[in-house]
Amino acid sequence: MRNNIVCLSQRDLTKAWSQQLSAELTIKFGCIDDAHQLLQDFQPELMVLDIRDEPEALATVEMFGRWQPRLRTLLIVADDCEEKQLMHYLLAGAMGYVRTTELNNQLQRAILAVQQGQAWIPRQAVSSFINTITSLGQRPPALS
Repeated sequence: MRNNIVCLSQRDLTKAWSQQLSAELTIKFGCIDDAHQLLQDFQPELMVLDIRDEPEALATVEMFGRWQPRLRTLLIVADDCEEKQLMHYLLAGAMGYVRTTELNNQLQRAILAVQQGQAWIPRQAVSSFINTITSLGQRPPALS
């Protein structure tokens, strides 16, 4: 595991997040406007994307999915972000999300989980997400 992470935000979170995250991680901070260059130069395995101040958040998540289809993305979302909107982010390719009030307790664990290919979705949202996928007709192929 390379442990390369890019953290993108319209806020300056360098100091706050650096103190929370493991010293074993190589982290580059930047704003969303600089994302393409950062992703190209640094080639991270994980992107933490703060979409709290992003007016076109869904389009941003979709854009990153097209630029770097193998890049694992963890979102930082506002506490009042609606579950329906969160489902759209997950369907667009995000592997999980952390709400603002959960950052101090869950950011490090969420990053490690997503780095290992796991989803980071609160337990109470999992059944809603599965129901959403099922309603879209995206069922897995039959087992042989």
